[in-house]
Parts: sequence; C-alpha cells; structure tokens
Amino acid sequence: MAEILYKYCYDENDELICIDNINKENRHEHKYKCLCCGRDMIAKLSGGGARSKRSHFAHDKGYSCNSETYLHKLAKIRIREKFYAERELIVHLHEVSKCGENGRCKMFDEHLCYKEVNEIYNLCDYYDTCEEEKGINGVVADLLLTKSDKPNRDPVLIEVYVKHRCSEEKVSKGLKIFETKQIKSEHDIDDIINNGILTSCPSFSKIFDSGIGYNIKLSKRYDTNVSRFVLFPTWGSKIVPISCNKRGEVSDNTSLVELNINNQSLLKKGFDIWTIPSPKMIGLLYVAHRASQYKNCILCKYLTSDSNYQWFCPLYKKYGTPQSPRESYGMRCEYFQICALYRDISLEDLYECIELVKEKEGKWEM
Repeated sequence: MAEILYKYCYDENDELICIDNINKENRHEHKYKCLCCGRDMIAKLSGGGARSKRSHFAHDKGYSCNSETYLHKLAKIRIREKFYAERELIVHLHEVSKCGENGRCKMFDEHLCYKEVNEIYNLCDYYDTCEEEKGINGVVADLLLTKSDKPNRDPVLIEVYVKHRCSEEKVSKGLKIFETKQIKSEHDIDDIINNGILTSCPSFSKIFDSGIGYNIKLSKRYDTNVSRFVLFPTWGSKIVPISCNKRGEVSDNTSLVELNINNQSLLKKGFDIWTIPSPKMIGLLYVAHRASQYKNCILCKYLTSDSNYQWFCPLYKKYGTPQSPRESYGMRCEYFQICALYRDISLEDLYECIELVKEKEGKWEM
C-alpha cells in the first residue's frame, strides 16, 4: 500500500490539528495520534527541496492506515467542526425534474414542463445538532442533523462518499440525505468545507461532479404556459398563452371555442416532427371538423408566404382575391380548398392533443 501523507491528525487533547500549523519550533509541543487507529504519529516537515515530500504526519513505527478510512473520517470531522464553529453548512441543490402531472395531463410537454432548481441552503438555519455515526430508523448516519427544540422536524443525513455510495437501505427509509461528491483526496474535503456540498439528482451527478440528494421533496407542479386557441364570433381566431395552473378557465366570455393545445402529442400518432400542424392550425382544423361549412384562409391549399414570411394569396391577380386576406375571408371565398396535408387529420387525432375548455352549444350558424 502506498504511503499516506496525512495532513491531519489528533493532538493530545483529541483536537484536530493540521500539519500546516506545525513548524520546527513547535513540532515537539504536542503529541499526535492517528484519526483512524489512535496510534502515535510524528510530524515530518518538508526539507524544501524539489524532491522533498510535503510536510505530513506519519505513524511513529511505519504503520499505515487505509486511505479510504482516513478520508472518510477526516471529512466527517471537518464537516462537523464547521457546523459548530462557524454555524454554516452550505448545501447547493441542483435538480431537473418533470412536472408531477406528466402522466395525467394532455398538455404535458417534456421541453416545457420541467423545473430546473438551483437553491442554496445553510443547514445550520434549520438544525443545531450534528452527531457522528448516529443510528436512526435501523441505519447509521455518517452525520445526523437534528433540531433540539423541534424533535418532530425531519432529520437530515450527511453521507460521505469515498468509495461506496449511499446504501439502498438508507435511501429506502425515506430519510432526507445529502451525499457528498466522491472524495479522492484532502483537497476534495477542502472544497466541500470552503464551497459547500453540491448535490443534484442521480442522473446529473456525474455531469456536475456533484453528490446526490435523496428523498428531497421539491414542488412537482410547475406553472408554465400552454397554447390556448380562441375562436371569436367574427370567425377570426388567435393563440394566447395561458398559465398552466389556469388552463381550465375561460379567457374571453365572447369566444365561441377555446382549446388548450399541445401539438407535440401528435408524435404519438406517428406524425413526423416536420409535418406536425401548429397549435393555431390544430384549432382551426378542430373547428372545421365541428362545422363542415367553416373555411379559413390559413387552411387553404393556395395560401403561401413570401420571402419575409408574410402570408399572401397567389390568386389575387387572376381572380381578384385579397393579396393578404384576413383569415375569415375564406368563409366567402369560392376558390377555397383545404390543404391536402391537413385533409387526412381526423377528429380522433385532434383529441389526442387538445383540451376543450369552451364550445358554443347548439348548431353553429355560419
């Protein structure tokens, strides 16, 4: 086993001591003990040469403890010391999660209905006790944080990851757990002490070189916008953004039809990403299915766009139609023909991606 260059050990009072605070003048003023095995240690100071080892503590008789055990123990001691000495133990929580309604909501869109959380907590604001190797619910926490005057507050476990990640047994208990990133050296421990514990969801921990937060409850209902199709008595229409949390409310009392639309749902019906109709087109197609006489210029096979992406009717020179017609002009245009691309989209297809909020009752008069 390679020799460990211990940066820390205990002094004669069982206080943590760092080799950086030892020099030739005071090196013999203390007694040194190993954090792991309790054996005597000596302070070895660097000679300063290019090939000289850095200053470190070493076992008096050449014995060497396991580096994994040393780093695990040192991390727990230093985190606990910081908790009490500075009343600060920062946790950075990075989470990317989908809305909890994704299995039930037609409007769920994986590109929109998620929340990226970046929150910072000082655990000392919520807890005042930090115990090492403390049992709870049949498992032993590396560090257990509790609130002495609020015994019913959910405790938090700090788990130190050196070689083994947090066990499934601990995670399955439903306890709130913050696990450190993998500690490979004393430098990693310094980083945690100086910058806090960075945690993320398991799928992102490798990307962010972070630890993992287990059983940390976040809001699962995200207030994003959905596309609302509104048809007016003039037979004109528009798309307006509606807050997800208000998607069941009517936006205009004068409207004939209001639909929430998620056109991405048509991918499930085998539509190609490049041929999926826009939310507005889906709304118009729905109206066309419900009222067979309904004609809208946007659905017409002749309508096209110019180099500036402005709609225009190419029949205006030959037949005198408006060059840039209002969409409702189609109701009185004798040349209207629905675009073949939309002709085969059934009402059943449309029901896959719409949520009906309002529809005029009775026969629709055109």
